[in-house]
Amino acid sequence: MTEQKAPSETPEAPSASGNALSGALARIGAQHEKLRAQKTLPLKVPGYEDLMQVRYRLLPEAEMDGLSKRLEAVKDEGVTGAWEVEAETLVKLCDRIEIRETAEEKWEVLQDDNGPIRFGASFAKALESVGVHVASGRARETVIDFFSPREDPDDPSSPRQFPNAMERHTNAIILWNRNQTELIARDLLGN
Repeated sequence: MTEQKAPSETPEAPSASGNALSGALARIGAQHEKLRAQKTLPLKVPGYEDLMQVRYRLLPEAEMDGLSKRLEAVKDEGVTGAWEVEAETLVKLCDRIEIRETAEEKWEVLQDDNGPIRFGASFAKALESVGVHVASGRARETVIDFFSPREDPDDPSSPRQFPNAMERHTNAIILWNRNQTELIARDLLGN
């Protein structure tokens, strides 16, 4: 009869295997962030559908959850509160703005001497150069004026066009972000 050894009560020292495990987890985390950085969502801008689109980047899960809660909380404050949060979100997640002259052409990145233009003063300046008037102070106001321009730009009480445009972009980003996070996790796990 062969003698069986009783299982050892003392766990193995974690030094070698623990370091390998933490190293592997660090590499998985780095790969996760690399995959997230490569993903962008192109959304066409209302009123400029065939001429301009914005590419948005992914937001880390915890930040996206915070954003969703913040948007839910401001819905009771009315349109102005929601617009401010939506505009801040679009500014924060804007990776680049792409334009083209006709629907048949390829998209090109809107740039100036400093590189790709995102929402902000450079964007307002570029729009002003072609006769589109937007607030040029803070990026948030620029986005609100661009996505929902007033019917009469010279009358601050004039109704806004496309009042739900920012909300549509924000909702699309939230859904896409959740979906991409799940797909990236599956890719990393090999499922």
